[in-house]
Amino acid sequence: MKDYYLCDIHFHTNNSFDAFKTIKFDVNDICSILNGKAIEDNVKLICFTDHNFFSYSDYDNYFQTLSKCGVLCLPGIEINTTNKVHWIIIFNNNELSQTTENGKLKGEILEEKIDSYYKYNTSNKKKNLQEFLKQTEKAQLSPIDISEFIDLLNAIGIEYIAVPHFDKRNGGWFNHIKKNPQQLQLLDFFLKDNIIFGVESKQIKEKIKKNMLQTQEFINKYIEAFEKLDSSTSEKEKETALEEINKRQEHLNKLYKIEECLDMTSVVYGSDYHGVGDYQKENLFIMKSELSFNGLKFALLDSNSRLFSVAKYKKFLKNNNYVIDNIRIEENGCEKTINLGDGLNCIIGARGSGKTYFLSMLLGDTSKYNHINKSIKVKEISLLSHGAQLKLSNEMFDYVAQKSSNNNLFAKKANIYDLLARAPYDYKEFETQLKQNFNKDTESKTEIDLFIKKVNELISLFREVNISKNNSVDLKFIDSYNEYFKNKNENLEVYDILNNLNSFLLTSSSNKQKDVLLLNEYKSSYEAYINYLEKTFSIKEVKKYISEEQYSKFKENVTDIHQKIYINGYNLLKNNKEQIDSVQLRIASIVQKLKNEASNSQRILTDSISNFKNNIKIMIDLLRKIKIKYSELKMFSCKELVNENIYIYSQGENRL
Repeated sequence: MKDYYLCDIHFHTNNSFDAFKTIKFDVNDICSILNGKAIEDNVKLICFTDHNFFSYSDYDNYFQTLSKCGVLCLPGIEINTTNKVHWIIIFNNNELSQTTENGKLKGEILEEKIDSYYKYNTSNKKKNLQEFLKQTEKAQLSPIDISEFIDLLNAIGIEYIAVPHFDKRNGGWFNHIKKNPQQLQLLDFFLKDNIIFGVESKQIKEKIKKNMLQTQEFINKYIEAFEKLDSSTSEKEKETALEEINKRQEHLNKLYKIEECLDMTSVVYGSDYHGVGDYQKENLFIMKSELSFNGLKFALLDSNSRLFSVAKYKKFLKNNNYVIDNIRIEENGCEKTINLGDGLNCIIGARGSGKTYFLSMLLGDTSKYNHINKSIKVKEISLLSHGAQLKLSNEMFDYVAQKSSNNNLFAKKANIYDLLARAPYDYKEFETQLKQNFNKDTESKTEIDLFIKKVNELISLFREVNISKNNSVDLKFIDSYNEYFKNKNENLEVYDILNNLNSFLLTSSSNKQKDVLLLNEYKSSYEAYINYLEKTFSIKEVKKYISEEQYSKFKENVTDIHQKIYINGYNLLKNNKEQIDSVQLRIASIVQKLKNEASNSQRILTDSISNFKNNIKIMIDLLRKIKIKYSELKMFSCKELVNENIYIYSQGENRL
């Protein structure tokens, strides 16, 4: 059996321009933080992946030192390809140590090619590292073409693993994703699915480059959609951004339809440690494979069975679970040992051969088996990591009954597996039992009902539009209106004009009053400001940097501006408001007089116009509601709709 190894495939050294600024990187110190007592706390494989920087001699020194600590060090680099997507490239260490025809090591050639690709000035690379790192920092601002970098590796003939990486520390977009665990898990699946393994075939090389570019484009578009959502200034822009996000999430949902419900799926993360804060190991992964470059490659290729998140590893660790090593029984005075493996064990036998009695012995409850109980007994149950016991307790096991079983011995252990075993034979009984036992935990998805409801609401709005359209509006009142005013005094014709003017003046007066209040608030703020200004200038340390003359001149300028804004502006505003109020009162008086003199005919005409306005308003409101309802229905686009009840059953660590 392969051992389990905790891996960190993304760790920075002081060869990264943004790492280890507060403390000095020391590979001997790194040994101490990597080591731990438990497997989940003991890093056994580490990749140093510095930004746009590779030094084979440094790697060789790290390798020698870490080997003494029992840690495998693999060479790598982190390259920036789109500002949103980086790639962690891990090289085959065995290939880098090979000597070429010209007597150079492949690792040295790789270092030269990378420096040449980035057009670095290497004259001060060893002598003045900080100056050289300024070049790597500049390179970080100019993303490279991943295809060209892959061509460089192919030309040297170096095997590699390329892991897509987005920076979780920067950008509000990732804060959005974190709020939706399912979306984050889907994106993790996508990244893990797009890990690249360099191979020799020319045709495959081109396919690799194409896949890497597609991966970058997908993640770029994802991040851009979240950035647009944050920067949106209109509802339409937000709606477009959300549509793009939903479309991409649904695409991932279809890709990983089976896996999206799995708990604690292992993801390929490194620590991205930069020498700041504590070294976090919780987000690393554990591989069950050989401790080598090839072992890492095979583990990544078979991630479902060879990769474990730290949480998943702890959960299924054998010493955390009850595993029977062997059972010692006594049969007619003779002792026998039944050895069990640490995997799946089967008890096979015909009906009546004693399978149920054997399980009853393990539980220590054989009272109903009076005859056989005298000849066969359990002497000891030996458990891995938990010593020996005479019987099993209820929390140690789950029991799944046969379909036709009427044995009530294990009735109290009704559980998730028992329910599943019965489901294929009688799904109605299965559903009934779920509803009886777990109704409190039921979750419902009623997307189809919700969609139909919104469609019906839209249809109802269209019906209202038709009803409103069919409402007869007698437009003859316009002819009557024209005929009426044609033979009437001009004073009556001017009524509407004066009435509108009166409304306008009332609004203007109200606005002027708001301006008056605003100026009064400004005055209070100004007085408080002057008070704080004087207190501040009275501080000795402040007086050292500003003279009395400068202070007086500044205060004089502030006061002068205040005079112009408040005193002059306030008086002008007050006079303006008084004039508006005076005119408004006169106009209101005239309007009231005209209104009193208006005939019944004019009032009827006025009512007709009012009704006409109301009909138009109703139609506009309906059209607005229709637009909103259309937007709500768009949220269902490209989405598989379901109606279902979800019954959650939890028993210990098990969940259905």
